[in-house]
Amino acid sequence: MLIFFYLVLQLEHKYIAVLIVVAQVVTWNEVVSIRYKIDKEKEIPLNRTISWYFLLVSFLFFYGKYALSLLISMGGSITRISQKTNDYYLPIIFVLYVVGFVVFILSLRKDSLRYQFSQLTWTILTLLLIVGQTHFSMQYLFDGIIWIVLPHSMSIVNDIMAYFCGITLGRKLINRRLFALSPNKTWEGFIGAMFFTIAFAFFASPYFIQDWIICPAGYYSPSSGCDITSFDHGYIFSLSTYYVPTITSDFQFTTSEILLYPLQLHAISFALFSSLIAPFGGFLASSIKRAFKRKDFDNIFPGHGGFMDRVDCQLLMCSFVFIYLNTFIKGKPATVDSILSQINLLTREEQLMLWKKFETLIQPL
Repeated sequence: MLIFFYLVLQLEHKYIAVLIVVAQVVTWNEVVSIRYKIDKEKEIPLNRTISWYFLLVSFLFFYGKYALSLLISMGGSITRISQKTNDYYLPIIFVLYVVGFVVFILSLRKDSLRYQFSQLTWTILTLLLIVGQTHFSMQYLFDGIIWIVLPHSMSIVNDIMAYFCGITLGRKLINRRLFALSPNKTWEGFIGAMFFTIAFAFFASPYFIQDWIICPAGYYSPSSGCDITSFDHGYIFSLSTYYVPTITSDFQFTTSEILLYPLQLHAISFALFSSLIAPFGGFLASSIKRAFKRKDFDNIFPGHGGFMDRVDCQLLMCSFVFIYLNTFIKGKPATVDSILSQINLLTREEQLMLWKKFETLIQPL
């Protein structure tokens, strides 16, 4: 598995995006199928078809714009068709949703109402938890493969270290269950995994600063590498000076300079989330399997289960990375209105200075 994922990361962003979609489909199918009852499905032939139809509509909603932009860039007659489709994109999606809604109502059977409604609810829930959350990974994948590799590797480290800390120290220090529905989970494993995940985040993150990993799509070329000053969050990959309080030998407070990558500090935030919150995705998956008396969601990976068994802790991480990246790293993109609002806050003298700067920067046509 490690070799496979390493080879995947050597691909271009668009090919990794295709593999993410494939993983979404497989994971969604694993979770939806866990509730299927063959005898009921024979009575309602359209039931599974409707579930797959809603999955297709959700994909068109989340990824349709990207597909249309690619088709428009190809040129030719397909561009005109794609442009017209793009103009009516939302109405088309809404019509597709309404068609699915009407077909579902028409497919209802008097003796299977409870089963059909529970299946529809389960389908919507899985779309929200799996497709709805993992589609965020598409957003930050094109900002740099590092936003896939670094945060999600922390969930893997946390999962592994929770196991090792649990089997070595479990219930030797705190003799209480961590989670009632997962009796093998221990407080020692939970706390120990958090410690090792934070250490991994801080000390390993500089090794992820490689041109092909940090560059957004379209910014990297094998000949010239990657210019980190050319994109808006490139600063976090450069060494910066930080001042930390220290105590001298005569117990006087002073400050010392240390060189760190800003990425290391952001990585600690990812580590805390992957240690404190992301494991609850695993707890949810364990509860689902216990509810349906299943050991694994599937047997795709021998000894590891299915895709859902591997990505249960990653689902919440997708949402968090997207929100964190856009809030604390990339920031809000500048617009004319936002710039004007900032100019209005300046004093009269500062506005005149800015005007003179504009005169030198903007030459008349």
